[in-house]
Amino acid sequence: MPHRFPSSPSPASGWGFCMAPPTGNLGRRWHRPEPGGAQIPSGGPLGWPLYLWLRPASPPQPPFAMEAAITSLSQLDPNGSYTYADYLTWRFDEFVELIKGKVLRPMAGAGRRHQQVSRRLGYAIDSHLRRSSCELYYAPFDVRLTRVTGAGDAQVQTVVQPDILVVCDTAKLDERGCVGAPDWIIEIVSPGNLKHDTKTKFDLYQENGVREYWVVFPGEQTVLAYVLDEHGRYEVAGEYAAPGPMPVTVLPGLAVEWSEVFDAAV
Repeated sequence: MPHRFPSSPSPASGWGFCMAPPTGNLGRRWHRPEPGGAQIPSGGPLGWPLYLWLRPASPPQPPFAMEAAITSLSQLDPNGSYTYADYLTWRFDEFVELIKGKVLRPMAGAGRRHQQVSRRLGYAIDSHLRRSSCELYYAPFDVRLTRVTGAGDAQVQTVVQPDILVVCDTAKLDERGCVGAPDWIIEIVSPGNLKHDTKTKFDLYQENGVREYWVVFPGEQTVLAYVLDEHGRYEVAGEYAAPGPMPVTVLPGLAVEWSEVFDAAV
């Protein structure tokens, strides 16, 4: 019976070896292979044959279990706190907003009048911005508000989708949207989101330093314009409910004509 030096298959390569004293038949001495493996004779030291055995490679194992994709709000903890890093992994059919770590209900689709007002405002603003370095964007467009948190994905806890926004500091823009406060935000009130636009977002935009905030009421054909004062608080810059210019504080030289926005949006 040949003597075996202890050995075990290498975890990395799946092979091992043993040696046996020489006999009269050096090239044909075989040892029982590992179950499912193969044995290969080879020359060893001291004239002893060296036998290698190979074991079948184990199928590769994933380094971690894959988590289920988040495709429904029902998969989230309603009392949980989330960040932009979490937000990026969600695969919802609807657009949602994240405010101070809390997920808001899916945004309702814009109605006909809402879209008319948005298009007409955007046209008036864009015509002016062609002579400016500022940029105009529409929802859906991620705005990460970072004044009270860091700007890293795992730190940002507020992500909003303003109806219209203007950014003049283009260093705030990246491929995913805007990091920090836009210079001007316009929200167009729809049925069901009055409190959201006039209270929740009013406070949020004030806190984060959005320099000018307009709230547009399509049904009443009215615009309320707010600008930050020297103390960082919003004050009313104008209320527009009849034909005439609506000046924009953060864009000197631009005054949107009320009649260009509302007359046809009925």
